[in-house]
Amino acid sequence: MASNIYSLASPPVFTGENYHMWAVRIKTYIQACDFWDVVEQKHDPQPLPVDPTIAQIRNHLEERARKFKAQTCLYSAVSEAIFPRIIALDTAKQIWNYLKEEFHGNERTIQMQVLNLRKEFEM
Repeated sequence: MASNIYSLASPPVFTGENYHMWAVRIKTYIQACDFWDVVEQKHDPQPLPVDPTIAQIRNHLEERARKFKAQTCLYSAVSEAIFPRIIALDTAKQIWNYLKEEFHGNERTIQMQVLNLRKEFEM
């Protein structure tokens, strides 16, 4: 059964606050749209072979469409203030990783936040 992105409620919009809660909600939304595997992929769909069959062409077009639908889910799930930061990214995975890095942080920034909170608490 083909998923219909338009049959779901609108995606939760990320404004730059409460990333953790938004990430859970948008991940579930994208999974419900059946595009999460596209977000996890590191590469674009494979190019068509030299003499493709009709099935290969259909499959390729479907994979390309899923790529753009996953990007659309993420684009529509961020505020206008966040959108310019992700507009130049080419894949849903790049968008997801950028948002995670920027608003959740990497291991080092998380450790620094913990140290700062601990220091603040002790004072």
